[in-house]
Amino acid sequence: MSTVISAAAAQGAAGATSVVTRAAVEDFLYHEADLLDNWQLEEWAALFTGDGQYWVPSTDAPPDADPRQTLFLIYDDRHRIGERAKRLLKKSAHAEFPHSR
Repeated sequence: MSTVISAAAAQGAAGATSVVTRAAVEDFLYHEADLLDNWQLEEWAALFTGDGQYWVPSTDAPPDADPRQTLFLIYDDRHRIGERAKRLLKKSAHAEFPHSR
């Protein structure tokens, strides 16, 4: 899984673009992983901007594959990410319940 931080995340309060440090990216990724590990899926989904997308290509897709032309296992926009998080938190979801640690 790869995570892309949008340009909006790199902008300060005044709208000026600032440098995103490696430490800030690492902190973000650890925070994201912690949310997922603890099944805080709605909080994880809230990390995405309104134009955020979540892509999971099939294993045989070329590295430069376009999800509009190639089969992707997941190709969600921000709304679908939120809906997927809500659905996975239900006991009726096809997921391990209780979750393994």
